[in-house]
Amino acid sequence: MSVNTLKIGFEITHQLRYLSHRQIVKFFQRAFIRAGIDICFSEGFNPRPKMSLPLPRSVGIITKDDLLTIQVPSASAKTAEDYFAMLALQMPLGCSLTDAQLFNERVSFAPTKAEYSFKMNADSVEKVHTAVGNFLGVKSSGQPIFIERKSDEGKVRKLDAAFLIDDIKIQDQAVIVTSLISNEAALRIEELLNLLNIDHCDLAAPVERANVQWNKK
Repeated sequence: MSVNTLKIGFEITHQLRYLSHRQIVKFFQRAFIRAGIDICFSEGFNPRPKMSLPLPRSVGIITKDDLLTIQVPSASAKTAEDYFAMLALQMPLGCSLTDAQLFNERVSFAPTKAEYSFKMNADSVEKVHTAVGNFLGVKSSGQPIFIERKSDEGKVRKLDAAFLIDDIKIQDQAVIVTSLISNEAALRIEELLNLLNIDHCDLAAPVERANVQWNKK
């Protein structure tokens, strides 16, 4: 069957940031059904909507520039604006739609880079600034900064954080980290916090992910 791909940009804030990635997927599946939007399903005994949220969100963080894609029948006469308006009516406080695009083919998107903003309490700024300075000093020397990640099977994998962190900026009481993302590796929120010597009690606001760069495939 010929299908189109609908791309929806969205933000997650307020209390919805406490939902898990799986719950957000279910939330959008139900929103499309409530909106009366005809979508495509997989085949088999347990059909599922052909929908993707390609950048899972850690529980508790605010996200901007996020997106989902879902396949819709190409026979539909609806435009991207039609789909946006229908779905927007189903959004509660904490989920805002930002844009919609419709592609006349199957397409997907992969994140390549994202910014994470950590806003500090005033009494934690000096400690974190020192950690940032130390990290940048080692990174500029060309040395790797390895972190270890253990799988459920107990296997240990080393990641070079010096390579995966593209940039760090300090703005007032906030530290903004630009992190590279690939199929092979991406740093987790807890790993970023550890690298910058940030405890959760040092944070004056929820962690925010924004300015995600997407690669169309």
